[in-house]
Amino acid sequence: MSAEVETDGRVARSERTREAIATALLELLEEGVSQPRALHIAERAEVSVRTVFQHFDDMEGLYSEIAQRQTERITPFLVALDESRNTHERARTLIEMRDNMFALVAPVRNGVRNSEVARHSNIIERGMSDLRNAMNKQVRQGFAKEIHQHNEPTEVLARIEAVTSYELWDHFQRGQKASRASTRAHMLSLLLRELLK
Repeated sequence: MSAEVETDGRVARSERTREAIATALLELLEEGVSQPRALHIAERAEVSVRTVFQHFDDMEGLYSEIAQRQTERITPFLVALDESRNTHERARTLIEMRDNMFALVAPVRNGVRNSEVARHSNIIERGMSDLRNAMNKQVRQGFAKEIHQHNEPTEVLARIEAVTSYELWDHFQRGQKASRASTRAHMLSLLLRELLK
C-alpha cells in the first residue's frame, strides 16, 4: 500500500469518527438528554472520551459543530417569499416554513438551552444572533409593502417578529400543548392581524 493511499485512509477514518461524534451529540439532544456529557457522547459514537477530545478541543467546539449542522438544516426555510403572491399567501407560506423549521430544531434548541456549556458559548450565541437576523430579513423583505404602509413601521415589524418567533411557537407547542395545525393557525391569525391593520 502506498503512503498516499494510507494517508487518504487515515483522513477518511478521522472524518468518519468526527462525524460519528457530532451525530452522537445531535441524537442525544434530539432524544431529550438535557446535558450530554463527553462519556455519553463517546459511548454513543463507540469511541473513547480521549478520541472525542482529539477531534474537538472542548465541548464548546463540539456544540459549535452542531450549530453549523443546524444552520445547514434550516437554510431552506429562510428563502425569500414570492412577492408576486398576495399577503395571505405569503403569510401562510412564512408560517408553514417557520413551523417546519421550529419543529426540526426544537429538540436540539431545547437541549442547548439546558446545557451549561452551550448557554455560555460565544459561537452558539453568534449563531443564534445570525439566525434572528436572517428571520427578520425574511420578514422585512417579504412584507415590505405592508410594513411601510403603517404609521409606525418599526413597531409593527417588532410585533411581526414576535408573532413569528420560536418563542411563540414553543409557547403554543409546549406551554399550551397545542397541535402543530392549531399552532400554525394561531400564528397565522396573529401575523395577518399585524399585516392587514
